Amino acid sequence: MSKKDQVKKMLPWVKRQHRPLTATAPRPGLHDHVDLCQSPMTMSEEQSKLNKTKTQPRKLRLLGQFLKTPEINEAREIHEIPPNELETILCKFFISVRKPSGDDYEPTSLRSMLSSFERHLKRHKYMYSLISSIEFNEVRETIKAKQKKLKKDGKGNLPRTAEAATDEEIEILWESGQFGSHSPEAIINTMWFYNTVHFGLRGNTEHRNMCWGDVSLCTDSSGREYLEFSERQIKIRTGENPRDTRKVKPKMWDIPANPRRCPVAIFKKYLSLRPAGYTNSDDPYYIATHSRGLPRPGEQWFRHQPIGINKIGSLMKNMATAANLPPNKCLTNHSARKHLIQKLSDQNIPPTQIMQISGHRNIQSVNAYSTISENQHREISGILNNQVATPNYSTSNPCQTSIPSVM
Repeated sequence: MSKKDQVKKMLPWVKRQHRPLTATAPRPGLHDHVDLCQSPMTMSEEQSKLNKTKTQPRKLRLLGQFLKTPEINEAREIHEIPPNELETILCKFFISVRKPSGDDYEPTSLRSMLSSFERHLKRHKYMYSLISSIEFNEVRETIKAKQKKLKKDGKGNLPRTAEAATDEEIEILWESGQFGSHSPEAIINTMWFYNTVHFGLRGNTEHRNMCWGDVSLCTDSSGREYLEFSERQIKIRTGENPRDTRKVKPKMWDIPANPRRCPVAIFKKYLSLRPAGYTNSDDPYYIATHSRGLPRPGEQWFRHQPIGINKIGSLMKNMATAANLPPNKCLTNHSARKHLIQKLSDQNIPPTQIMQISGHRNIQSVNAYSTISENQHREISGILNNQVATPNYSTSNPCQTSIPSVM
């Protein structure tokens, strides 16, 4: 193709990129026909458009106030600012914008603000679109990132997301009798919690599908007993690929110094109290209890039937209520799985090793679960202030690092 033909081929695209945007003529796509003779918007149409936006001045005022802050110090109107400068300003605006009360806006409000600014720019025949032009791609990505964060924080008219259970809250569950081996409910609660944090099971369906043969009682070379989990079909490993399995089978060791909280001891008691003949490999792991509280002497503790999925799904919520944990914190079954990842992250266990316990297949998923702890934040602040030495983050071979027990 000659150079002249190449120029002719590019000419329609160049015209589209530099065509001013109007309220009656949306920006054409790359494969749309451009009518260069289209008449401009009439005064009546302009007035109609202005009437529709009379309910939107607050958003523009909000941006105007941001432009006047010392950090920005911008006297021009947004339609007078070149796209490369306006993109940077809008990214900073959407990152920092909050309500007068200091609360975050809803995720949909951020998109509404962008649309309001877009209409303003169109009325002033700005040559680029905040919605579609590549010049403002960073603005759109910034909004998406903040929307995801807000949704994770419980915004967007959605129920609040589960929060990681803390060591203090776990201790309260032990002291209040929600965990232990003194009652059928306590055994089920404890087995569910240990299986979640040591085997990385997700809080509901994976427990419901768990079978008795998935857990094996083993002994290591030093004579210590441990429970080993063999994973079946789960959310991210459906069984379609036989090679897609965990590289390491999760294990949890006994606690000889504390038999009351020893997972192996509680497992053995659970085994001894199950109905006769209900310990086959394909029998359900979690089975229903005969009575609430402490059974009478001679009364059977467990029934010959599985626990319902709804009961499994509400275990953590029911325990938190019974233990009088603060109601303002969102504790669900997922809180135990978050506890696992947050606790290991706080102990500087590398994400590649956490993945072997949690069952995740990529580091990004692990990082999304954990947040910086107060102690870590304090250490980082000290490092930045040149007050302390760099903490010794583990970088050793995953096979050589000992992962602490998550209790």
